[in-house]
Amino acid sequence: EFLQLDEVLIGMFQSSRQTVHLYINLTGLKSLPALFVLQNTKTRLQPNLGWSVAYGAGNALIRTLMTVAASTFGMKLRLYRTAEEAARFLPLVDKSLPALTAAR
Repeated sequence: EFLQLDEVLIGMFQSSRQTVHLYINLTGLKSLPALFVLQNTKTRLQPNLGWSVAYGAGNALIRTLMTVAASTFGMKLRLYRTAEEAARFLPLVDKSLPALTAAR
């Protein structure tokens, strides 16, 4: 399932020459994929990958593991508790973006 999502994301990255940021809803996430699955994703290797901004992961262990994995794989990750906080972050680091409204 996770690798299928990776394939969809690859198509999005390859269709754009601009920086692509990921805005991820983690609400309800109970566990992370195995490390070897994360290691085999192609999304993390895309040259136009910008920030991965995630929200809703209530579990402190999952947040910690995500931070470690992102650092290990050289990804720029920010985790927030709410969609509103996450939406405020991206325009601060990418001035080409308009103010964003939190996804519902």
